[in-house]
Amino acid sequence: MGYTIGTNEIITDNREVKLDTVTVTNQSYIEIRKSSPAVIGTNNAFISGVSPTPTQFIQKFPYAIPISDGQSIGALSVANTFGASHTDGTAGFVSGGYQGSPPSQGSTIQKYPFAINGGTATDIGDLTYNGNGLSGFSSETDGYTSGDVGPPTPTYDINKFPFAITSGTATVHTTNPSITHYSGSHSDTANGYISGGGYGSIPAPFDVYTAIKKFPFAAGASVTSIGNLSEKKEQHSHHNSEIDGYAAGGHGPSPHPLVFSIDKFPFSITSGTASSVGTLTPSSASRARASNNSTTAGFMSGLGSPPSGGGGLKVVHSFPFAISSGDASQTSAEIASLSGGGQGADD
Repeated sequence: MGYTIGTNEIITDNREVKLDTVTVTNQSYIEIRKSSPAVIGTNNAFISGVSPTPTQFIQKFPYAIPISDGQSIGALSVANTFGASHTDGTAGFVSGGYQGSPPSQGSTIQKYPFAINGGTATDIGDLTYNGNGLSGFSSETDGYTSGDVGPPTPTYDINKFPFAITSGTATVHTTNPSITHYSGSHSDTANGYISGGGYGSIPAPFDVYTAIKKFPFAAGASVTSIGNLSEKKEQHSHHNSEIDGYAAGGHGPSPHPLVFSIDKFPFSITSGTASSVGTLTPSSASRARASNNSTTAGFMSGLGSPPSGGGGLKVVHSFPFAISSGDASQTSAEIASLSGGGQGADD
């Protein structure tokens, strides 16, 4: 016996389930992974903290086309750079990073509402370790932080904290000695994805990886390798469409030349290599750029290295998620303050 809603047949007499134009039979298996709703914005991009010296700036620029220049809208409670960024859809969170003045590795978790218009972020808790070179992930209810370059030695824990936290300390979600630092971070509704990154401690030479790793947000998580980027990269821009992750630019292995590729991998990947779908231009290629996502494009702002072409240190660049070849483009917008090592969030 079938099932209909109005005149639309949802389940057929043959036990087929129809989803728009997709039909799933009782002998088929389909898995569609989508980004965590909080990590894709429809209104504004938010950027917190900058380098090379940590600052307290919170900035935003709108996704409306043509996008306009960024503006300063508030301040972090503790100056920050190279921390992890998280969002629950209504607020941005920054965890760890180089904090304070003079800067040192910190553990503070800060929160600012997207409605902020002046004022200061709130300290709401701490990670279990002091760290920088961190990557941030977001489920609908919790933030996750991975990586830490040291010194004296890297940390291989993934921390977890609830977005509802007002005080206290994060918990260790899982530990894995293969976790990289300065890596890309991507989130779907059920998992975090770590792309590329460095391995080893600073100032000693460290390797740069291609591995794409996944960990579930659910309890009892373990970290597994599910594929590789097309080339080694760390401190790259990292982006999410609804069903894919993107890793753009960054640095390669020692002597750490700039990398220009835009890699794309589906969240459903279980093995294989990401597709190189585009390139950054000399003016947009850099390390440590703040990363933001609209529903249709990835945005990169600020530069952690001097550009090898035009574009300046504050210019916003973008690429469409539908890209299959070609270059990222320079927008007409500039952020309010230099933002190498800044943390991006979206509403």
